[in-house]
Amino acid sequence: MNTLIEQVKTEIAYLGYSQSTCKSYCEHLLKLSHYFNKPLDLITDDELNI
Repeated sequence: MNTLIEQVKTEIAYLGYSQSTCKSYCEHLLKLSHYFNKPLDLITDDELNI
């Protein structure tokens, strides 16, 4: 799995969020990656603001 998603999972666990929240956040990050057809770390702010 994407290392950025793993980092998000770690942060969510550290903050004490629920498993449901973790799953939702990670699924949305994967959807973003698939939508732009590139890794999350290559998606720019400009692409997100269209």
